[in-house]
Amino acid sequence: MRKIKTWQLECLCVAVVLFAVALGSEHPTREALCALAVLLEFGEATVVDRVLESPNARRPGVGKLLPYLVIRECVWIVYFLLVGSHSAIVGCVIFILYPAWRAFHRRVRDSKEAK
Repeated sequence: MRKIKTWQLECLCVAVVLFAVALGSEHPTREALCALAVLLEFGEATVVDRVLESPNARRPGVGKLLPYLVIRECVWIVYFLLVGSHSAIVGCVIFILYPAWRAFHRRVRDSKEAK
């Protein structure tokens, strides 16, 4: 049996959360479309995070992407609060928390590999 990769499990968990919120909303069709867009953006964010983790990312300037990502998500939260898009708000919170999750995951993974 093939081992599930971390990014696949992350995307599955995020999809379940986003679509659960969407289906429980007042406008499930609109929210499901929004959830799909947020899920695709999450996929992009996971790729960017892995690029930042790579040894080649040590070039000056690459690490400066993170503040832009966080600020972008904060602005989206304000916008989504104004339009009442709950699944998108949840997605923004996930994006903001994702770098902390990856740092934790790397520490756990690296400590297991060191043993």
